[in-house]
Amino acid sequence: MKQLFTFLFLALSFILIGCEKNIANEEQDDKKQGTGNNTSASASSIDDGTKTNAMTVAEAQEAKEGSMICVKGYIVGATQKSINNIEFESPFSSSSAIVLSDKRVTGEDQEFYVSDVFPVCLTDAAKGIRDAFNLKDNPQYANSFVYIYGTREKYMGLPGLKNVQSIEVDANHIPEDNGNTSGGDNGQDNNNNDNNNDNGNEGGGTEEGGQEDNNQQDSGNNDETVSYLTVAEAKGAASGTSITVQGYIVGAVSGVNFGATIDYSFEKPTFNNNKAGLILADKPYDESVIPDHQFDLTDFTDLLFVGLNDCSPTTLKKRLNLVENPQNQNKLIQITGTSRAYLIKDGLREITSYKFIE
Repeated sequence: MKQLFTFLFLALSFILIGCEKNIANEEQDDKKQGTGNNTSASASSIDDGTKTNAMTVAEAQEAKEGSMICVKGYIVGATQKSINNIEFESPFSSSSAIVLSDKRVTGEDQEFYVSDVFPVCLTDAAKGIRDAFNLKDNPQYANSFVYIYGTREKYMGLPGLKNVQSIEVDANHIPEDNGNTSGGDNGQDNNNNDNNNDNGNEGGGTEEGGQEDNNQQDSGNNDETVSYLTVAEAKGAASGTSITVQGYIVGAVSGVNFGATIDYSFEKPTFNNNKAGLILADKPYDESVIPDHQFDLTDFTDLLFVGLNDCSPTTLKKRLNLVENPQNQNKLIQITGTSRAYLIKDGLREITSYKFIE
């Protein structure tokens, strides 16, 4: 009888232990998977008010170092040790950091630059966050829209986030423009192209079309009322502001993402096949003088790099790049876009309009 009682006691103990283990596993899965449509991991939750006032990546890059901020954006990749090691697609090999951007990954030929990305350190995050959100173990979160609360710090040589306290995925987020905030080849941009072309913008890259582009840029104002910056002034403009710059198109430029390599050319007609960008200067290029005797080609202090890959409408790239339009070298141009880093700290991107000055 005593042996039977002992057997029953041991059997009941195993059953209870098994139930507790299953409950614990379920609780752990619930914490990792979240409830409803959102998934979160945090030392403290992110309230609705904080999310409403969350900064975009562009805004977070300008935030004060050491301040606690909530940043929103897309998890576009994973990296470790250096921003140049970003992986944009699965399989991911790094679990130490994720990378945010205001635009999603939409295709293999999509380009991201230093000014597009915001590294987020996971190694010093609150308990459970690294395990729950690193892309090596959780590739399903790639391209997810998230809110992240942490400390704005310099990380991997760039503005970034450390000491992360909370991450929340918004599964209900709907991108306003298919995730490409820089004017890529999505349906909405194509519609914009059609509208702009219907308004007479198609000839913008020629002398005949210059006046039509003038109308688009100036909104009907006379040339005398156009407010523009010189190249020197544009290099001091605040990042993220819309500006119009006047300068001479002196060359072409392109580079490996994140500024690892910059390839510039002043030589027509091929311009080393650099279609991605233009080089503006406050003086024209002199073919009889060695380029580095005319311009600072070490730090590019007197040159403005203009990115063409995120023009809106996208057809502007075809009209402006020097490979297809070598006759535009040394033309004086007024060009409108956003002051934003392109290959180097000061640049002009997201071009919306232009006109040549006779």
